[in-house]
Amino acid sequence: LFINTDTILDKRVSHYSLSKKQFSEWLKAYSGSMTLVNLALEHFYGPFDDQSKFVSLMLNNLIDNKEGSIDLTEGLQERDFIHINDVVNAFMTIIDYSPELDKSYYHFEVGSNKPVAIRNFVELVKELCNNDRTKLNFGVLPYRENETMNSQADTSFLKSKGWIPKISLEEGLKMTIIEEKESN
Repeated sequence: LFINTDTILDKRVSHYSLSKKQFSEWLKAYSGSMTLVNLALEHFYGPFDDQSKFVSLMLNNLIDNKEGSIDLTEGLQERDFIHINDVVNAFMTIIDYSPELDKSYYHFEVGSNKPVAIRNFVELVKELCNNDRTKLNFGVLPYRENETMNSQADTSFLKSKGWIPKISLEEGLKMTIIEEKESN
């Protein structure tokens, strides 16, 4: 069994997403010789994540309630945010179910099935951080080229195997904020 961690992002968005899609294409070439599972993750988040990621960037900019502003797009694109604990449980579900899979290539998606507009997400982070000093400048930045405006995972296979995301966006953000604050 080989499980690849892929992204839900369109391959035209960045070199990162292109490399992920290219690797999943390589996996298909080996589909008859082993069980290959490609798990495409939606926008996962959690404490101590890479500081270059959108969620971490927003948390770091809003958690300290500093004066200033953050330039953003209009924020109308929708994303399917999922907490890292739910992602780990999705991997565990695949591992538990893998003996039933034939030697082939499988593609499954992992997300919450509850897309949220970026604008609403950032406003929620600001509220949960009790930030009343940082100004959010929506509409200052243009959307990325090839920006996906609505992204939502199809988790029907995982749900058929008993997996469901258990951590709501608000609950997951609260947990992440607490852990990030405690580490500073």
